[in-house]
Amino acid sequence: MTCSCAAILSTLVLSSSALLPPARVGRLAVLPAAQWLRCPLSPRQTLRSALPTQRKAMLAATATAADETAQQAETEHTRSSVWGLTWYPLQFERFADKSSPSSCTVLGAPVVFWWDPVARQWAAALDVCPHRLAPLSEGRVCPLSGDIECPYHGWTFKGSDGTCTKIPQMESSQKINQKRASATALPVELRNGIIWCWAAKLVNSPELPDFCKLDLLQVDCVGKPGIVNLDYFRDLPMDSTILTENILDPSHLPFTHHKTISRRSRAGPITLRLIGDIERGGFSSVKGASKSFGSENSTAGGGVQFVAPHHVVSVTHRKDSFSDWNVVYAVPQDAGRCRLFVRVVFQTSAMTWPMSWLFHLIFRLPQWYSHLTNHQILEDDNIFLHKQEHILHSRLRTPSLSQDPPPSTGRRLKSLEGE
Repeated sequence: MTCSCAAILSTLVLSSSALLPPARVGRLAVLPAAQWLRCPLSPRQTLRSALPTQRKAMLAATATAADETAQQAETEHTRSSVWGLTWYPLQFERFADKSSPSSCTVLGAPVVFWWDPVARQWAAALDVCPHRLAPLSEGRVCPLSGDIECPYHGWTFKGSDGTCTKIPQMESSQKINQKRASATALPVELRNGIIWCWAAKLVNSPELPDFCKLDLLQVDCVGKPGIVNLDYFRDLPMDSTILTENILDPSHLPFTHHKTISRRSRAGPITLRLIGDIERGGFSSVKGASKSFGSENSTAGGGVQFVAPHHVVSVTHRKDSFSDWNVVYAVPQDAGRCRLFVRVVFQTSAMTWPMSWLFHLIFRLPQWYSHLTNHQILEDDNIFLHKQEHILHSRLRTPSLSQDPPPSTGRRLKSLEGE
């Protein structure tokens, strides 16, 4: 089975703009006037004959409302399970500041994370003090306890479970009401140099961390001998779903990234062959010409894997040469905003000596230099994706698709229809 990346992603990504609220149901069902005038009965007889019909209409309206409510609840559950019951990267550890708290946004919620020098591990919580809602990220980490201290009134909180450990304004003999004073701690795991956060509490879910899902977000070769990787990240002015679809679309590379990482002359048909079925959790596929597919489980030539809702890895296996992995995490920050984490992995052990030496040299260059070069790739299509999202949202807000387009774009739209 072969299909385009955009078609595959459209069956998987659940966009919030496509979720419509249920219709309102009136308190009374209105009986059509024709039903009253049809039979020559007395007013009392007419009322008696009409009431069962009215009750049926009310019951039907109630049942419809119940079905819509159930459907909405199921949609919300699906959205929460896909977007909330997963792990999100907060930062590459090599770029994280261990001397003070850091802040970020995940699923529209402010998150603070910090290094606990006592427990010698990373911790995270909602970036909101339960006392007066001050941002905890503006505070400090207590060097003796590893707790985070609110900058407003000095309350301190434990990173492991959010317990409030000190309220300076309270008498020492008094007991802290943890139900009201605790912060919302978030489970954190360090894996392959990335600080991960389990996001269930961000969607008000009590689900415990699922480490099997974290395993699915890893590239096993990272950290092994003969493997080198380069990491970088950036905030982008687009929705994470727009970005993810772009990453799954290799056909844009020769044109959008002409003279950056590709050439227009390299444009041509691209095939993807699915391995298994498309599921809510994502899909795996083999890419390349049909003659390189091999067996059903073969990855000759490379492949693309999508792990919903934010992870894409594209691997290329060169014949009699090295392999490379392009690993991407598109973290949804807010509507129209996301943070992109990129990890480029190369198998230097399979390279010739001059090429291997060159790659090791490049990967040892100062970080500011690699940012200048790598971010140029992102600049190539930023303007496309940002404007694409604006146009898409404006069309979703349009009451009717049959309305005439604006005069400035009408001629172009009509010419496209003629094509």
